[in-house]
Order: sequence, then structure tokens, then C-alpha cells
Amino acid sequence: MRRQAVVRHTVDLEDDYEDVAPVVTALAACGDTSLVPQLQEALDRFLDEESFYGRDLIVAVLAGIQGVAALPVLLRASARDLGDD
Repeated sequence: MRRQAVVRHTVDLEDDYEDVAPVVTALAACGDTSLVPQLQEALDRFLDEESFYGRDLIVAVLAGIQGVAALPVLLRASARDLGDD
């Protein structure tokens, strides 16, 4: 449910980041590795859509949940040129 809120926020951009920040923080700290496949799917979607904002939110959650194990996915995501800084 919370993962969906983050994805929905990123797609709709209806709320400010401050509204979703607590959810991102809670997800990153939850340690629920069962969310990883869904998060990776969302990350792939945002990379395909060239959404650096979506990418950044999802990688923050993945890094929090997986720690060092997320590094290959994070490197792959950062290697994609999305036109951001």
C-alpha cells in the first residue's frame, strides 16, 4: 500500500515531496525485502519513462531496504542518462 502511494505520487505529482517523504522514509526503513521485485518493476518503469524523480524516490527505498545488496540495481539506474544533473 505505501509503495503504491510513492509510485502514485511520482506519476501524478499531485502532492509536494513533503507529503510523501515520511512514506519514503518508512519504506526505506521497513526492511521488507518482499517489496524488492515490485520496487524494481517501478524503477524500470520510471527509467523507461525517463523520470529522474521517480527513479530517485524508488532507489532511496531500495537502498534502505537492501543496503549494499541494492548496489547493482542502483548503479544500473544511475548509468541511464535521464537528462538530469
